[in-house]
Amino acid sequence: MIKPNFFTTSRISENKAVVDMVINPDLYYFEGHFEAQKVLPGVVQIGWAQEFSEELFNIKFEGGSTAVKFTSPILPNDRVKLTLEYLPEKKRLAFEYIITSKDNEKASSGKLVTE
Repeated sequence: MIKPNFFTTSRISENKAVVDMVINPDLYYFEGHFEAQKVLPGVVQIGWAQEFSEELFNIKFEGGSTAVKFTSPILPNDRVKLTLEYLPEKKRLAFEYIITSKDNEKASSGKLVTE
């Protein structure tokens, strides 16, 4: 997947990490996803959670989710914090997107099934 132009990753612990990013307005994923107001698609949010987790925790995904909730749209130029927590005993990855440029508003959260 195409990642944002500007991001940093930080390991909090063996199974927890944070990715801080700025959502660049020229991302390919905004094309055709609502003309009046471009919105970062949910499938991209899930894809980034998987991709960053694969790199940080060296895990793979089965492709399923146990729960995903989208509560606020991520827009071009938003500053976002993605928190990732690998739960190996449950074979799950928990993720949460917080829009830090909007008073830490929660954008989405969920759990994904790992191998």
